[in-house]
Amino acid sequence: MNTKSGLKPLLTNAALAGALAVSAAAAAAAQHLPKEGEFSYRACFSGTSKAVVLSKSHVAFSFELTGENVADTPGTFFDHASFRCEGVGANFGKEHTSESYCLFLDSDGDKAMVRVTMRNGKWHRQDIAGTGKYDGMVVHADVQPMGRFPTIERGMFQGCNHAAGSYKLK
Repeated sequence: MNTKSGLKPLLTNAALAGALAVSAAAAAAAQHLPKEGEFSYRACFSGTSKAVVLSKSHVAFSFELTGENVADTPGTFFDHASFRCEGVGANFGKEHTSESYCLFLDSDGDKAMVRVTMRNGKWHRQDIAGTGKYDGMVVHADVQPMGRFPTIERGMFQGCNHAAGSYKLK
């Protein structure tokens, strides 16, 4: 059996199954969300950064990233939302900080803007504003990085975080 031709049907079926799963989850995400509840999702992203380097222990940087969320339970809060973030950070000795502003877009076209800060490994999310269902939302979230990923090319990065918490909509 030719290995390449044997893989083609398997990959085609896997791609079709993946496309169907994404379509079903996206349809579920478009349904009405409860006014409050709990959530748990994975946010995966990739981006680029530029650094100003004084030494190994003193670096300032800017970054831009884009990504998407996939909820642990399809159709729940922020499932299949895309996001874009712009931010800055610094590593000064043992002090590590970053601050970014992110815009989320869900499958209904509603948007949310949040501020994400990190200081020495402690993450904080602040809701700034939203449109549609996210207007006036309040979110309490715990964000945990899911490990480091290899760097494909200098100045680029990728990774995933797990976010869990509660939300309340107007």
